Amino acid sequence: MKIRTKFLLLLLAGGVLPVLIVSIITILNVRENAKLNFEHRSSAELGHIDTTFSIYLNGLAEDARFLANVSAIKQLDHSVTTYIDKPSQMMRTDSIGGVEQQAFELMSQFGEARPDLAYVYLGMDHGGYIQWPLGNNAANYDPRKRPWYSQSIDARSPIRVAAYQDITTKAPPLDYLMRFEGQNGAYGTVGVDVTLNKLTELIKKVKQYLGDHDTNGLQ
Repeated sequence: MKIRTKFLLLLLAGGVLPVLIVSIITILNVRENAKLNFEHRSSAELGHIDTTFSIYLNGLAEDARFLANVSAIKQLDHSVTTYIDKPSQMMRTDSIGGVEQQAFELMSQFGEARPDLAYVYLGMDHGGYIQWPLGNNAANYDPRKRPWYSQSIDARSPIRVAAYQDITTKAPPLDYLMRFEGQNGAYGTVGVDVTLNKLTELIKKVKQYLGDHDTNGLQ
């Protein structure tokens, strides 16, 4: 090999090798920074979702507390309709009159003001049951035999009951309930119900908000 050729090769190597080394180091640094940025953003997003859910669940608990202490619920007695030993039929709570209708009207106003709620409902010690929105009751329906009743009837503060299968939709709802004291020795448990579909929608909204927020931050 001629001296000129060797010189050109050495010159080429002296120029290419540093560039190649710098390029490799730069690529590795970019990849590492991208990984760290992804981990940071993922952690921040999970933190936002966790905070949002905590606030939301606390709100559901306070909904149950409010309902258990409002006068329209505390005035209920053993005159509340039961569906034990009755066939499936459309509930008529909205036109039955008396304390039962008054309680339903409050529950209806509360539920209609909260589009995320699937049900606002209560069960009583004698088997009485009130539900918003109205629908057909299950045949021989006894709320005292339902998991949500047995798990919450002694709860003096709002509790989230363990997952169970909804008797109508067959889907597992998320419920917060609390015991209430009625009139003349009557008592029961009242609460709110959110479906998993609603929770999924909430997650999507939070993720969309975070995505829009990140996008706006880059503009």
